[in-house]
Amino acid sequence: MAIIKDPVFGSMTKNHGFTKNESMVVFGRKRNVKIKASAFSNQVINDKQRDAYKYLQSNQKDIFKDASKMIIDYIEENRSEISMYYKELKPYNNVNSFGDDILIKTIIFSQSGELIMTFNVIWDFDASLAVKILPSKAIGDESLFI
Repeated sequence: MAIIKDPVFGSMTKNHGFTKNESMVVFGRKRNVKIKASAFSNQVINDKQRDAYKYLQSNQKDIFKDASKMIIDYIEENRSEISMYYKELKPYNNVNSFGDDILIKTIIFSQSGELIMTFNVIWDFDASLAVKILPSKAIGDESLFI
């Protein structure tokens, strides 16, 4: 695993893409988040990924506000299906109700410039919930985006 110094991302470890850990406030709580710039072995971090990372840096508060609303709406729209697998699903009205039930895992920057956040969720131990912010907003199982 080699360490590279990117002009925008900073120090990144090359290992199945480029990764680093970054401390940030997510849903009102300080979290250690894995930052990943996706790349195949012959690829480097590109300008689309850098632009998406700069967008995150400049708009973090709004991005997490939008993501929280998307997650709350997703849970409500899929409550009956989620409850089939997790009977103790509680109502989530705001980020304060998330607790440790919904935890950010990774923020991914694809080669095409997508910004996708993955979350560990209490109702699904096998898969993560993904929220895509760029280039358009969408939410669903991580397998839809990754």
